[in-house]
Amino acid sequence: MAGDGAGVLVPGHRHVAGFFAAPDPVILNVSSALPPDEVVVQLGQAIRERPYSTPGRNSPGFFRLGGAVIGRAIRVTARPYVVPGLIAGYGAMMIELSGEVVGKAPGSEIRGSVTAPIPRSSVWLAVVSLIVWAVVVTLGNGSNLVSWSFILIVGSAITLAWGWIARHNQRKALRNVGELERLLASVIS
Repeated sequence: MAGDGAGVLVPGHRHVAGFFAAPDPVILNVSSALPPDEVVVQLGQAIRERPYSTPGRNSPGFFRLGGAVIGRAIRVTARPYVVPGLIAGYGAMMIELSGEVVGKAPGSEIRGSVTAPIPRSSVWLAVVSLIVWAVVVTLGNGSNLVSWSFILIVGSAITLAWGWIARHNQRKALRNVGELERLLASVIS
């Protein structure tokens, strides 16, 4: 079993499953000189006020905090904006930090992992759209082998393309973890 090579991924080679696999979460640690309770208060206040970040020289744009702080557990979201009030478009997914505020000498630290979740509404929209499209094709051409072959081939291609685009956008969104870290550091400094 150990020598058959099954399931072995060779570094540097692309595998089909790799294109459709969810990206790994990015670990994030943001230190502060403040005590944990004060970090929780400041982070909660920033989430309620929903400030926009001040972009740096190489920043991709503005980011706006959202989410919730419950005790020391946090779920912080950051949505990219072109300018305040104008949500960024192509490939600009929201990122989400799930973690906690922990005490650390001489202050505290926000620890957690950042992901770029695909909204359930997007998944349902894709599924319902494919079903409606299949019904329209069937009603227009009748239920025959040609219609069902077309539905199967084109539907599979659309599903693969949508899956690849969604995963690509997740990977692009996770490039913004540095901006989230900078924004959180400015909030809890």
